[in-house]
Amino acid sequence: MHGKANSIRSLSKYGKGFWIDVNGNNNLVEIAEDCLLTNTIIRISGDNNRLIINKTARFMGPCIITMDGDSSLLIGENAGIRDVQFVLKDADIEVGKLCMFSNHILLRNTDSHKVINLEDNQVTNVSRNIRLGEHVWIGQNATILKGVNIGNDSIVAMGTIVTKDVPANSIVAGVPSKVVKTGITWDY
Repeated sequence: MHGKANSIRSLSKYGKGFWIDVNGNNNLVEIAEDCLLTNTIIRISGDNNRLIINKTARFMGPCIITMDGDSSLLIGENAGIRDVQFVLKDADIEVGKLCMFSNHILLRNTDSHKVINLEDNQVTNVSRNIRLGEHVWIGQNATILKGVNIGNDSIVAMGTIVTKDVPANSIVAGVPSKVVKTGITWDY
């Protein structure tokens, strides 16, 4: 850990292949009890990042969390995360409780590079929050991009790229995603 006023608080045991690196100031990591972090890499750089992992969340890797400043990642209780990459900068990602992730999934709230309007010198592609409600199932090879809210009890189909909000109790599929069914829920 490099920097000032950084805090890592954990009540959990880490599995094989867990690694965390914090570089910057005023960063907070809290990992609640009974979490599992196996084959998981957490890279925090810059200032004012906040990572909160609630109780019984399971990271079953390979998972990568990259936070590059002024962002927060909140993982809800009993979320099951396998082979997911979270990329955050200048905005937040929230994952509700009981969410289930397949593998090869990307959640990205930033474009990483700025696109600047020449007329007014303003950045046109600002970072935006992502929010997954409770009990959301994300299928293999899905990508969830900035500014998206996914409602409770929804399903994101395999290979889908989500660029718009998803209503609760819906299935979305395709590139870009489209609602293909409503009035659903899912079970393990």
